[in-house]
Amino acid sequence: MRIRQRDPLVWVGQIFLVLAVAIAGFIPYSWVQENVIAAHQTRSVQHDEYAPEVHNLWQAQKQQQQQQQQDEPGTHPVNEIDHGRAFAQLRIPAIGVDYFVVEGVDLDAIKYGPGHDPETDMPGKPGNMVVAAHRDGKGSPFNDLEQLRPCDAIEVEDAEHIYTYRVLPFNDDVRYSTVRCIGESANALMQPPYETLTGSEIVRPDEVSITQPIPHDSSGEGTVPLLTLYTCYPANSNEKRYVVHAALADTEKKEV
Repeated sequence: MRIRQRDPLVWVGQIFLVLAVAIAGFIPYSWVQENVIAAHQTRSVQHDEYAPEVHNLWQAQKQQQQQQQQDEPGTHPVNEIDHGRAFAQLRIPAIGVDYFVVEGVDLDAIKYGPGHDPETDMPGKPGNMVVAAHRDGKGSPFNDLEQLRPCDAIEVEDAEHIYTYRVLPFNDDVRYSTVRCIGESANALMQPPYETLTGSEIVRPDEVSITQPIPHDSSGEGTVPLLTLYTCYPANSNEKRYVVHAALADTEKKEV
């Protein structure tokens, strides 16, 4: 019985096929690894720069609060934060976000992390706290913002509290069952003017109504503490904005 020898060209073709498959698999893996490493480096740089500043600010705010309570019981300190100064910490466990938030949403302010729109409310307050961040790869804070789903937790920590917001329902079909994860605000979110507000949307860059105390509604100041996050859409584009809306579900008083 003769053993049939394979054509050398077949061997060459198979080798090239194996190499092509290996390269095709390596490129996306390498891209993911690169972004994971970049995200870690960006967080490290941001934490090194802002952590001492934030902790000093929090300590000063606590002392101010204590002094005002002694002088005028029942009053609260005015939250006046200088542009570009970090004042809170933003954590989104579902997508691995852990960054300090600075005051301002211009390019200089959000160069290294999320920025708070100074025209909007502060953490935990009735109305709408609006935060923007980049989404251009290489470890940008909101690269994976589209992966958030209804009821995912978003934590905002300031000097005295840790506020846990929950992403709102994405559509009316699941609104009742999903909105219950928000807790005490659930009833209000089922009523006007909140009943049409969804957990995500795509808008034009000039759609400033997303920053109103009640997004897309100018009828009032808002009674529910909301959090709105936005970034570019698609990634690396200024064409539109991807927006996530969440409502306050829990407030934890930090230990002194």
